[in-house]
Amino acid sequence: MGYSTISLNGLEINVFSITRNKVPGTIKQKIGQNLVTIPITGRDKDWSISITGELRGTNIDSQRTDLENLDDANYYSYSDGILNNVNMIVTSLIFPEDAAGHTTRIPFQLSLLQFNQ
Repeated sequence: MGYSTISLNGLEINVFSITRNKVPGTIKQKIGQNLVTIPITGRDKDWSISITGELRGTNIDSQRTDLENLDDANYYSYSDGILNNVNMIVTSLIFPEDAAGHTTRIPFQLSLLQFNQ
């Protein structure tokens, strides 16, 4: 299985797959640690990105904490080689139940939505 690397707020992440879609544009508002989106007819479309990957290496616990800290409804710079320096918001971060106890890799699923206000 091949890997590529993305960057999210400077955090280098190994990924198996990236799916990029254009979705209807929204206004975004942060309420606490939650993101509220309101569809706006006629607004430019936003990028919606789904990623499957894994954290690997000797400091995966630190990497997991860094990734979890980005799930706070703020926007961060994202680059994957096709999209570069795009402001994205983490909308979903999932670590499988069996990820606890892994010592050399932690699989994850990550969803992002473009911030373009």
